[in-house]
Amino acid sequence: VVVASAPRIGVPVKAAFPSASVRWRSGEHGADLALLESAEEVPLRRFERLVVGSGDGIFSGIAQRARLAGLRVTVVSRR
Repeated sequence: VVVASAPRIGVPVKAAFPSASVRWRSGEHGADLALLESAEEVPLRRFERLVVGSGDGIFSGIAQRARLAGLRVTVVSRR
């Protein structure tokens, strides 16, 4: 499991997901970009499922690559 957040809330995020790899990055879309970088570091074939919690479309490319690699993809977002 990989999660990301802004640095100012990184410690509470790590506490909420103690076994996860937590990436911290500041700036516009910082956490999103940290997650996208982590996806490049690990081959998708190591996983069975990708769950994305986002509604702005920044993860559409990785979601498509994951589906093509045979992963189940779930996207959770607001309307």
